[in-house]
Amino acid sequence: MYPILCPLRVCSRPLFAQPDGSFKCKESHTLYPSALNLGPDQMWVVTAQGSLARISTPASALRRMVEADREHTEAVSDYAEIPPLLDLRAAAFDFVAAMALGLPYPTEVPR
Repeated sequence: MYPILCPLRVCSRPLFAQPDGSFKCKESHTLYPSALNLGPDQMWVVTAQGSLARISTPASALRRMVEADREHTEAVSDYAEIPPLLDLRAAAFDFVAAMALGLPYPTEVPR
């Protein structure tokens, strides 16, 4: 999970959920969900602290875990195993974070 910060370069503070559905930083700069530009494998969430963050979708994280596991099993040396294991760990953290936020489990599990 990665915080989404105020888009103004002079500010760059965390954004917090507001009752009207917008997000504001401590400097009162406003961002609306429609202004968020996220990739197809990402979504925005509100953390327990009320701040705005982006996260990989559960399906994307699970797909990355499967790909990393495949790369790990095909590695030809000990050193070639390290990058896929790091990718697997990052994808697993993203998946656990998505599940902890209550996002739905993917309907299709990649193989």
